[in-house]
Amino acid sequence: MRRWENFEEEMAIYLSEKYPNNEFGWYGGSDSTVSDIKVNDEFYIEVKMPHAQCGQFVLFPDMPNRIFEYSSDNKAPENKYTRKIINQMERNFEKHLSQKSSDIEINENILADFIIEYYLNKNVRYIITKESDIIILPTEKLKKYFNITANFRPKTSGSGYLPDKWISDFDIGFQKKYASDYNYFRKGKHGYIKTSIDIDDKTYIFGKHNRYFLRKTSKDDVYKIRKLSNTRNSNVIFSINLKKYEQDIQDLNQFVNDLNN
Repeated sequence: MRRWENFEEEMAIYLSEKYPNNEFGWYGGSDSTVSDIKVNDEFYIEVKMPHAQCGQFVLFPDMPNRIFEYSSDNKAPENKYTRKIINQMERNFEKHLSQKSSDIEINENILADFIIEYYLNKNVRYIITKESDIIILPTEKLKKYFNITANFRPKTSGSGYLPDKWISDFDIGFQKKYASDYNYFRKGKHGYIKTSIDIDDKTYIFGKHNRYFLRKTSKDDVYKIRKLSNTRNSNVIFSINLKKYEQDIQDLNQFVNDLNN
C-alpha cells in the first residue's frame, strides 16, 4: 500500500474510533472520481497530507490563436475560476509552453476558490489532515489552513526536422524574438541558421502555427532548427502546503454538529 493510501486508512480509523456513533466508509484509493471518506451516507471528507496535490485539469494549447482550450474530458466543468486561471496563463502563453514546468502567477484566492468549488460540487464538506496533530477543517476554510499554488506541465513533445513549408513560420517567430538577420541553409533534410547572435542551446521559437527550438552545433554561430510537434494534453496541477498547525475549535465544533444533525 502506498504512503498516501496508508494515510487515508489511518484517518478513516481515527474518525471511526473518535466518533463511534457514526459511519465512516473509506472509498478512496486511486479513483479520483470518488472522495475519500463517506460520512453517514450524507457527505464526504477529503483526506490530504500536509503537503499534497489537490486537483488538476487538462488544457489543449492552441498555437495559432495563442490560447488554451479547456478539455471536455475534465471531471469538473469549466467555471469562472478556471477561466480566470486560463486567462492569466494566456498572458504568458510562450513562457508556459517553453518550460517543462512553470508556476502560474495568479492571486491565491482564485486557486482556493477553484478547489473549494470543485470539492463542494462533490459533496465534500470537510478536509482532514495531520502534521503533529489531526486537523479537521470545513472545505470553505481551505485557504485559512493551507498555502495554495498551481503549476503547468506541458506534455513532452517529440521533435523533427524543419520541412520547407514551415520555414516562413519559423522566420516569423525568430524575427519576433530577435529582430535580426540570419542565413538559412540545409544539410540533407535538416535546416540550419548562421547568425552572429549568441543563442542559448534549446532556445524556443514560437511561430504562428508551431513551436521550434534551436540546437547549438560544434560551430559557435551555427544552430540546427528542430520543429516540435504540437503539445496536447497538458496539465494544470494544484498543490497545497499546510501553514496552520492548530485546530480551531469552532471549525471542529462545526464538524461535530454536522455529525449530530
